[in-house]
Amino acid sequence: MPGERVLMNHAIVLGSMLFIAGGLFSTDELRLRLKNDTSLVAPGLGSEGVVLGEKANSLMRDRGRADRVAMPGGEKDLFREVFGQTSGPAIRFDRVYHYAYGRFAVFLLNDEVVAIAGYDRARFTTDAVRIAAGAESFIFNYGNEGLERLARRKNVMYVYRNLGIAVADDGDDDSIDLVVVFTAEKGPVRGRVRPR
Repeated sequence: MPGERVLMNHAIVLGSMLFIAGGLFSTDELRLRLKNDTSLVAPGLGSEGVVLGEKANSLMRDRGRADRVAMPGGEKDLFREVFGQTSGPAIRFDRVYHYAYGRFAVFLLNDEVVAIAGYDRARFTTDAVRIAAGAESFIFNYGNEGLERLARRKNVMYVYRNLGIAVADDGDDDSIDLVVVFTAEKGPVRGRVRPR
């Protein structure tokens, strides 16, 4: 259909510009872009207009009050106690801010953002990978190096610890239902050659 072809062409151009621009900006400039563009997902750095390491008062100033705040009583582990996985990176948190209007949640530890979970598929990574394209496309673009596949019944999480990103495919239907950004174990890698 002509309309779909035009939209696809726009998506390709936007993705290409994001890929090219990703290598042109310093980490500070990229943080500023992330704060101003909720459609960007930067592995190991931030998403949903939130940057890892940001303080709670900055989060509330920029994104507003959360619709719900959960305090589970002590420190919990994101992958084990929230996602029900037996492995994955150890991400400790003591508070969760849930923003229903933006379809995302922010996990904090000692008043600092440690992870962001987004539920909106209308997102692009700073490596020009379109989230709506699905899990297989995501893995094709990011490759198998460092990939961990965590399965629980028909739900699968694909985790890249060294990049600081995980995606969940609930129901194993090739859709990305959740994107989680956290601190990369090796730190953000600039200038890497990706996607394929």
